[in-house]
Amino acid sequence: DQMISHPKDEVKLEPLLKDISVLETSRSNNFVWALGFLTPLLKHIGAENATEIVINSTFKTNQERFELFAINLNCGGYGMPIAYLYFSSKDGSEEVQNSQNNLIKTQIEVLRIFFTSLHQEGLRPVFILTDKDA
Repeated sequence: DQMISHPKDEVKLEPLLKDISVLETSRSNNFVWALGFLTPLLKHIGAENATEIVINSTFKTNQERFELFAINLNCGGYGMPIAYLYFSSKDGSEEVQNSQNNLIKTQIEVLRIFFTSLHQEGLRPVFILTDKDA
């Protein structure tokens, strides 16, 4: 089957964007920047029905050292994204790392906050598959 696009069938982004839930607003400090969000698909399917997820991550794909984590759900044999985490961490000086202003100091802390947010949204899978980087 081939999908044919017509001007009348254009995807309207506004309705989709209003349903995106930001899990963590731009958390940043001197060496960590992070943004995590849900796609509307999770609300449509229902978090209680998301029993199996796949976590895929990028590694060393850009000069700015940003990483992307995609949380995918099996929908009829297709991996459909239900959440994303986009973040960057850079090496900081010892003074920066010890600063009281920097509450998030490691990649693991960023991931913990992101996955805790997913859990608070009701996501409790019984099976998780990750790539070697995730």
